[in-house]
Amino acid sequence: MNYISTRGKSEAVEVAYAAASLKAPDGGLYVPERMPRKINDDDIICLAWLSHGRRTAYLYGKFMKNVNIALPAMIGDRAFPRKDDVTIELRDGKYYFEMWQKALQSLPFVLEYGKIATEKGSPYIYGYDLDLKGDLPLEKPNDDNWFGLLSQVLCFVSAYCEMALKTHIKIGEWINLEIDCEMVTAAFYAKELGLKIDKIICPKFDEERLPERLLYAVQTPEALQRFKDTFGPANDNKTIIIK
Repeated sequence: MNYISTRGKSEAVEVAYAAASLKAPDGGLYVPERMPRKINDDDIICLAWLSHGRRTAYLYGKFMKNVNIALPAMIGDRAFPRKDDVTIELRDGKYYFEMWQKALQSLPFVLEYGKIATEKGSPYIYGYDLDLKGDLPLEKPNDDNWFGLLSQVLCFVSAYCEMALKTHIKIGEWINLEIDCEMVTAAFYAKELGLKIDKIICPKFDEERLPERLLYAVQTPEALQRFKDTFGPANDNKTIIIK
């Protein structure tokens, strides 16, 4: 799987270069050349029983083709070593999922892999002979790196899995998300990846000023309409509030 710039003026690169880069040479953001198979109900059944670290490994693995399968597993396990890293709480009739502040714990490991791989080449570029420490500092939490955004997408996947695991919802049931503006891009990508998100509730979000990566995701009229249809007031589906 290659990665291309949202602005279309830079050459496609392998995953290691996308992992190492916050921006493409043309100033755009790297995104996958194509999206992988969507997540289905069978995937959710399996993921619900896994830790957040192993869910990270699964989702990263979908976007790290042609690398050692142990690489995404290493990243997930070292970024989220505790099995109880994620919890769903029911308070006053509403479901709260508090994971957002931890979302980017895996990104330093990704950036470290990208840095080593692009500097040293094969076999590191394919994820071999690595012992990642995850000690590269992040200037600020952001979704400029695709895998940073993917870590945020994983919050919504984990929230759905935890709801299903605790029998608050049935597998395949649609949900609503109540989120802050900074979460909208990741939420829409989660929906596009197959997560059963019906409505996104974010009253302060400005639909006329979309972030660049989100603009890329809705560049076809059909995708833009799906995005617009996703916003709206809550309906009868259960709503998860992401914090």
